[in-house]
Amino acid sequence: MRKQGKTDVIFLIFILFLFLAMLYGSLTSILYSMAAPPFFQIGSTGLSVTGVPFYFYYPYGIFAVILPVPFWTGIAVLMILYALIFFYLYKFNIRNLKANPLETPVGFISGYGSLAFAASIAVVGILYFFNTPIQSPGLSYEEKYPMFLYYQLIYAPFIEELEFRILPLGAYVYLRQFYSGKKGSLFYSFMFPGLSLVKSGRKLDRYDLLMILVTSTIFGYAHFAYGGWSFTKIPQAFIVGIFLGFGYMLYGPFVDIPLHFLFDGVPGISIIPGDYLGSIFILLVYLFLLIVNLVATIILFIVIRRNRKRNRNLSEIDEYSLT
Repeated sequence: MRKQGKTDVIFLIFILFLFLAMLYGSLTSILYSMAAPPFFQIGSTGLSVTGVPFYFYYPYGIFAVILPVPFWTGIAVLMILYALIFFYLYKFNIRNLKANPLETPVGFISGYGSLAFAASIAVVGILYFFNTPIQSPGLSYEEKYPMFLYYQLIYAPFIEELEFRILPLGAYVYLRQFYSGKKGSLFYSFMFPGLSLVKSGRKLDRYDLLMILVTSTIFGYAHFAYGGWSFTKIPQAFIVGIFLGFGYMLYGPFVDIPLHFLFDGVPGISIIPGDYLGSIFILLVYLFLLIVNLVATIILFIVIRRNRKRNRNLSEIDEYSLT
């Protein structure tokens, strides 16, 4: 273990910001939903019930079930899950400090996450330049019940990563180990695919890249086919999906889920209604995100340049402690 450097502090600040955004947004939304719980309709029956929606994508549409529990409990559960993930990231970064901070989950999220965020903004700008902006789905129902929309934004990183990264890529890692004659753990293949690669004695290769491209393509298409977005949403989601795919293949769901939260959950706090979030606070949140994003991106290129002479392969990770 080495002494923490300035880049490590920047990366930890980035993760701390994500955690505070999750905590603040979730707590205020819980207070709001307890005071004015939203309602959801089931199918075309017109039956309205109060509860927590649980839904996922499948080949022919979106399947949804409403759990008969108070809505605020759903947000509380998501908040606890995010807290556990952020705690794991912090614990890992302290126990496994390396010469190159980008070779840690925290470094990947803040460094490459910033690059992904910048690439996403660039795609949006290009689409606007060619007069083909991304059109969002009709949100009349969500606008009427904004807490439902916020719940979707903080729920999506879990369910979408499960369906578009964890299940397909985890299964791929396991099956490839199995057919190569090397003993592999089903649990580690899905939860720690990077560690499974190390144990099998290989690095990321072109077949892994192909799988990441395939899942990213499906991820982008699903936003258009099932999410109600315009066709121009596909390239943006595709690019973000590539970063999410690499994050998962290297470090598992402890990276791609919080990285997905960066794109959905952080901007999502602006839609929480009432006096809980003022316009000045929202402006400060976006300003802070912009500054840290810029700093992390600059550090990303500095670190890559310094390590280029050492011919370090950033896709290679060492076996790390799970405790």
